[in-house]
Amino acid sequence: MARTINGALNELVQEKVNLIKSRTDAGRRSRDHLLAQIKLLNTNSLEKLDFEETYNLPFGSFSRRTKVKPLDDIDQMIGLNGGKLIWNEATVYDEAIISIRDPLDKGIWSQLLNDDNTLSPVKVLNRFKRMLGNMSGYQNPQLNRRQQAVTFQMVSNEWNFDLVPCFHTTSDVYLIPSGSGNYWMKTDPRKDQSLATEVNQKHNGRVLEIIRLMKYWNNIDRKPSIPSSYLLEVMLLNFYKNRSNILQACGSLQIEVQECLNYIKNNIYSYVADPKEIEGNINRLDRDVQNRIYARVTQDLENIRCGNYYENLGEKEQAFEYWENVFGSFFPVYG
Repeated sequence: MARTINGALNELVQEKVNLIKSRTDAGRRSRDHLLAQIKLLNTNSLEKLDFEETYNLPFGSFSRRTKVKPLDDIDQMIGLNGGKLIWNEATVYDEAIISIRDPLDKGIWSQLLNDDNTLSPVKVLNRFKRMLGNMSGYQNPQLNRRQQAVTFQMVSNEWNFDLVPCFHTTSDVYLIPSGSGNYWMKTDPRKDQSLATEVNQKHNGRVLEIIRLMKYWNNIDRKPSIPSSYLLEVMLLNFYKNRSNILQACGSLQIEVQECLNYIKNNIYSYVADPKEIEGNINRLDRDVQNRIYARVTQDLENIRCGNYYENLGEKEQAFEYWENVFGSFFPVYG
């Protein structure tokens, strides 16, 4: 139980938001073990892919430390050697085409090509899935619903791995399956990681925890939400990137939640640039979704105004009730 709203928010973060360090450490160890097993696949499998571990790259909220409880998935890009391949960049970010460099020297890619000698992302994913199915200690590899990754689970752990085969190009971007047709898409998770690290360090290591708390807020059941947690994360990183270092001065989650909600309200209709400088505007929410989020945030800000008013009057129980309207039934009770 907590005696102040700020104390309740800190309790909520520890109990319901932040991953437990022991689980985080276990997740990293299991990821490292998996990468070591994948390194052996070309030796132990009849079907092969030319793995290039230099270009293995963790990505997603777990690697950026913005993952909220529970630890249910870990994302990892698996590097492939594209020495026999070339790629042509289309004008659309997710329509890169990979082709065999020399039709007379196809190597291991021979069965993974389309009739026009372009590399099929679906065939690559399916071969990868079959190879992973030969490893002991893992179960039921499947293509994920977006057809961009192979997802599966260790028998001994509760989290899934989402593994994405990738190529690193001479123009220093990565190509991964686009999930549609025979195209590959450009990405660069290093830029997402760099932005998160830079902004967090600017504000003395406080920003990532705030982002996790706001992701928790976003996912409350039966509330309008931003469908992409990545979009919410980028919006908040932009917010803190452009702020002076005031977190050190106030250090209050109570204040920061209100500031974040104000920013979301004022920017939910706005252009949100892709940090990777690939996709352009990543705020592709339709107007109805934007309107519902705007209405929710407006109501939450009113609840916060009332909650802060009653806390200042010393009527703490009533203040906690207003904040519970914002963060849901797991918001700590006053006491």
